[in-house]
Amino acid sequence: MKQKAALCVELEQAETVDGLSTVQAAWAEIPPLENADLEAVIEQRFQQACTGDPKLSGEALKNKENLCLRLEILAGIDSPPDAAKARLAYQVARLSAAMGGGDIEESREPQVEAEEIEQSWYLSGAAPSDQTARLEQRFRKACEAFYLRK
Repeated sequence: MKQKAALCVELEQAETVDGLSTVQAAWAEIPPLENADLEAVIEQRFQQACTGDPKLSGEALKNKENLCLRLEILAGIDSPPDAAKARLAYQVARLSAAMGGGDIEESREPQVEAEEIEQSWYLSGAAPSDQTARLEQRFRKACEAFYLRK
């Protein structure tokens, strides 16, 4: 799924469709995902990217920022200074849910939660290009920190 998502990002961030056939050939070489539902979602994202008109949304951007926060917390690393306020708000909301007896994410095994965060990341839609590189780097850093801590 990671490889397929990387190809989607490549197309979503491309200013032209010059390398489209190369990316499509690379996509064809990657075997389908075992989960047919996940394959359908990532395939839809890829097809949108191939049209050269990915659906950029503020919602996708907020979702990716939230996924970064969640993984940074799981990995035990700091978020960037510009995300400090959002991180604090997220942690307060989790604490409030825990105190209220609500269903909170941290009740799951960290490994399972990290895998779910990764899956959500790779399936999430396109974010504005000026934010994508920063978020991709932040997410990779959090993934590396999480998996190296073991």
